Amino acid sequence: GERGAAIDAAAGLSSAAKCLALTNLAGLLSAQGQHAGAEALHRRALDLTVEQFGPEHLQTAASTCQLGGLLVKARRYDEARALYESARAAREKALGGRHLDVAATLHALALLLSDQGDHEAALPLHQQCLEIEEEVLGAGAAHPRVAASLGALALALKSAGKPHAAEGYYRRSLMALERLHGPHHLRVAAALNNLAELLRGLEKYEEAAPLFVRALALFEKHFGGDHPNVATALNNLAVLHRAQGQYDKAEPLYRRALHIREKALGPEHPALATTLTNLAVLLEKQGNLAEAEPLQRRALAVREAAHGPNHADVAGSLNNLAVVLKQQGRVEEAAELYARALATFEALHGTHHPAVAGALNNLAGVRRDQGLVEEALPLYQRSLEIREQTLGADHPDVVASLNNLHALLAELGRAEECVPLLRRQLAALEAGGGGTARLKMAAALSNLGRVFQELGQGAEALAVYKKALALLEKKSGGEDPEVQATREAVTALLLQQEQGEEAERLLKRWISVDRKLYCEQH
Repeated sequence: GERGAAIDAAAGLSSAAKCLALTNLAGLLSAQGQHAGAEALHRRALDLTVEQFGPEHLQTAASTCQLGGLLVKARRYDEARALYESARAAREKALGGRHLDVAATLHALALLLSDQGDHEAALPLHQQCLEIEEEVLGAGAAHPRVAASLGALALALKSAGKPHAAEGYYRRSLMALERLHGPHHLRVAAALNNLAELLRGLEKYEEAAPLFVRALALFEKHFGGDHPNVATALNNLAVLHRAQGQYDKAEPLYRRALHIREKALGPEHPALATTLTNLAVLLEKQGNLAEAEPLQRRALAVREAAHGPNHADVAGSLNNLAVVLKQQGRVEEAAELYARALATFEALHGTHHPAVAGALNNLAGVRRDQGLVEEALPLYQRSLEIREQTLGADHPDVVASLNNLHALLAELGRAEECVPLLRRQLAALEAGGGGTARLKMAAALSNLGRVFQELGQGAEALAVYKKALALLEKKSGGEDPEVQATREAVTALLLQQEQGEEAERLLKRWISVDRKLYCEQH
């Protein structure tokens, strides 16, 4: 029909015009989902170009990239990679290494590697692409290509477990997009959301909140109140409120997001599972396990129906349901689900992946609850090792793993082994920062104080307890149970060391601090 007529019409054209006609037609077929037909036309166009201009010509490189792009869509990554590498070599030979067409090929190749999950290999290509673009277009240029490259590099850094390095690039990408499009553009909304998600992951909640609110307002303005993109923005803001412990703010946002998605997508859509899960997790935190369990079971059923049993999202849902069962005291059922989730993640990602580390950590926790502490220990150790290697020493998940391993070793009476773990935890918290870091540092210092006490090292215990107390007192006064407990520990140690005068001096200071704090709050 029309396709045949278009090919016949192209037959009478010059080779260059014929290639262009075939490429345009291939683009139309690809847009209609006719990938096999599109591939055949792209290959004909490439053959013609090679015949007319030779294998190393720039026109051939352009045709090669177009075919590569189609193969990426079909997830035929190895074939696409070979084509991109060929185009890169041709362009570098013809244009030199510092040309925008070379940068475009590097960008495409880097995105392909990221699609394959090889973020480490993608990083230097993203960086090289950005360097070329800034060199040619000007450093800090408000140009669509620079904005896209900044965003792509930020995402690759985040995906490679380097969130601190990613933050600056996300900020620069947002600034470039605001300069290009103004503050109310959809691309700006997406960039706000990306930066806010990163900041939330780094526990910089106060910085993330206004960005999420701005993104939500822009999505509502562009799409109206009942669009799936609005549901995503509501969900993201709700996740932040949940992390801040503001459950009353999070719940209506989750329920509104769920209502929008059910209405827009139907009750069986995979995207619904995320909202069901998030609402369930919130209800768990509020102690409403009776409503949380059926929501988690529904999320699992939706994902199994959509993806089959051997999928990362299904493993995630197994894990989420296990959490509810564990909280209900149904540890045997929970252990079975955690083990299934671990096996699925290992089959999908190999044995050295953050998702595997998370599953090991969860299984270790339930083994500990079952009283199987000797089984739990190697699971915690393996989880920590994977997290440190894949996420970096300062990541919040590494901090959590160090804390879990210390707690188990303390339970086993292996106090000496706890000291280096707690010191590493403190170093990670200090480096990572974030909104909750101060309280976590206080908790780690208190734990270290208890360990030193157990080891009979009173002077060391006193020093770290005092540091913990200084951090806690910035948050609350003497009515806070943690402050009370730490003050009691400090007093007991001072009396033990026959420093009664120092104990009396501190007692007077605490009364003064509490009175001042009370006046400020009332």
